[in-house]
Amino acid sequence: MPGRRGRCRLWLTVKAHCSEEDVAEWIEFQITNKGRTVVKYIDARNHYFTREDGAALRKKVLKFAKER
Repeated sequence: MPGRRGRCRLWLTVKAHCSEEDVAEWIEFQITNKGRTVVKYIDARNHYFTREDGAALRKKVLKFAKER
């Protein structure tokens, strides 16, 4: 259940899409900031998702979250 702390207008929803073969096939991140939403996906079966890929995704998400 979503909760609210402080004065943040940022909402994050994370969904792991699973199968019998894999714990998670892909992960969906939905971020809502002041009425605007962005959705990002990570292929959880991708053995080549590097730290650099994670850093690039994190940078995009933080930029979106800080937009006014």
